[in-house]
Amino acid sequence: MYLYFNTHKSLNNNQANVTQSQAKLPISNDSLSALITNYSDLSIFHDGLVKTGLDNDLKSSRLYTVFAPTNIAFKNLPPGTLSNLEDPKNKDIFKLFLQYQIAKGSITTSMMNNGSRILMSNSQEGIQAVSDRNYSIIDAKGNTTLITKSDIRAKNGVLHIINAVLLPQ
Repeated sequence: MYLYFNTHKSLNNNQANVTQSQAKLPISNDSLSALITNYSDLSIFHDGLVKTGLDNDLKSSRLYTVFAPTNIAFKNLPPGTLSNLEDPKNKDIFKLFLQYQIAKGSITTSMMNNGSRILMSNSQEGIQAVSDRNYSIIDAKGNTTLITKSDIRAKNGVLHIINAVLLPQ
């Protein structure tokens, strides 16, 4: 049984930060897991990774691309959704949900093409959207999620910070 829902709260992308490319920054010696802990506005996402054991995957030497929703993105989910996902009896569902925020391999914005598909770690796809140097992901529910900070590089992949949670099927 899935606890997923059909829509985000209304998002006003006009008020979102324009994508900030950080590709010129040197690659961090930290793993993706450690890099995520450096961002206080990703604490809900990080806590979920720890609760589901996905933080260990993001410490490994395998390459990943992480689309990390901010705390505000999680708070914009319908009431009760996050607490249902965090319930220990729903750990497997929560893990699949969080895996939809992670893709295998290292994908920078310079590699993104409008309309191209990304295979996420839960085996579902997202669609890349590129418009006027703004980068987005269209999730399985058809919602567009803006990448607000991009190309933050770790030793085992790339972190992109997004303004909404990607919703799987």
